[in-house]
Amino acid sequence: LDRASRSIIVAWFVPAFLLATVSCAIFICNGYSLKNFTLVQSPSMPVGSAAYAVNVDLPNRAIWFLGGWTSFKYVTNENAFESLPALPYSVSLHSNGGSVSVNSVVYFNALIASEYQIGSFDTQTGLWQYPLSPALPIKLSSSCMATDGRFVFVIGGWWTRVYDDKNPINAVSDTQVYDTMTNEWLTDIAHNQLNEVRGDAVCTYYNGYVYAFNGRQGHYAWLNSIEKLYVGTDTSNVRNVLSASTSQWQLLQAALPFSRWGFAAVQCLESVEPHLIYLVGGYSGARGAYLSDVEIFDTSDDSVSHAPFTLNMARRRHAGA
Repeated sequence: LDRASRSIIVAWFVPAFLLATVSCAIFICNGYSLKNFTLVQSPSMPVGSAAYAVNVDLPNRAIWFLGGWTSFKYVTNENAFESLPALPYSVSLHSNGGSVSVNSVVYFNALIASEYQIGSFDTQTGLWQYPLSPALPIKLSSSCMATDGRFVFVIGGWWTRVYDDKNPINAVSDTQVYDTMTNEWLTDIAHNQLNEVRGDAVCTYYNGYVYAFNGRQGHYAWLNSIEKLYVGTDTSNVRNVLSASTSQWQLLQAALPFSRWGFAAVQCLESVEPHLIYLVGGYSGARGAYLSDVEIFDTSDDSVSHAPFTLNMARRRHAGA
């Protein structure tokens, strides 16, 4: 079937929409709604919250929601939530676009004891680590994160987070990379700078490329652009690829229809269309509105199209899985 003719089943699980014809379920969880920054609380979620880090454990039918006000494990075949050990008040997740999963470990961007850092949670042992050791080299807030299954890419972000015209948000273009196998940050890749500084972007990885979508350069400077960085599909060679002088981010001609931030990027890697990335919801400065729109980015030709379905409720700073 073509995209326009896919059958869509709308479910009120978290809430979620299911792409039935591609055997794929995409979960969009909580966030902020339109009305005076009201936190969205889904019918089956114990506590409404913004900005969850999410890990999906398909073999054990579990979805992990970390951060916000509290943390939960959702067991899909039992339709039940289990509470997890709480983080201390000194740790605040900044997980809009800032969390990834490598095997059983979730890595997240967080404010830890008044310093922006990377932390982790092991879903098998239930152990938190904050901050990660060794520490994030350049300590930035609201960086987006992606992974190829070994390396964690921490992209862009802000030096400071002050919301007024006299103190603009200082967005950056840095790319920082953590090797989960050797437990070290790569040190010879400083030339891999984004073409446009951006914080609050959303990033993902597919088939040898890391993608950075939209974001903000300041409080009133929103982006609708997309960049990609080639890292290769051989994880044993990523360091060589990124350290080469020819390695650089590519600013794509394709762009989203309007600027947005606070959205979720979701893939269906087990479906018949794993090359599609769904960009869901968010906030648009150009439209001055929270969004229920869904755009589809096709990595096979770097094109953007509008999906024939929307969220039931417009929202931003939600999690997707």
